[in-house]
Amino acid sequence: MILVRGARQLLTLQGPPQRRGWQMAEVSLIEDGAVLVEGGKIVRVGSTRQLENVKEARAAHVIEARG
Repeated sequence: MILVRGARQLLTLQGPPQRRGWQMAEVSLIEDGAVLVEGGKIVRVGSTRQLENVKEARAAHVIEARG
């Protein structure tokens, strides 16, 4: 498991996986974002503070996104 943490801003998509038209513009911006990855797949996204408190993230290899 890998935790990428400390991203100044993390842009994520919201809504259904199949997007058309105006749905393509729905995005969410997470300040101080983090991504938890397992087996090459994103399993969780949120703020660094949120993900650091997830049980699986505590044992993950950490990659700092700052700088």
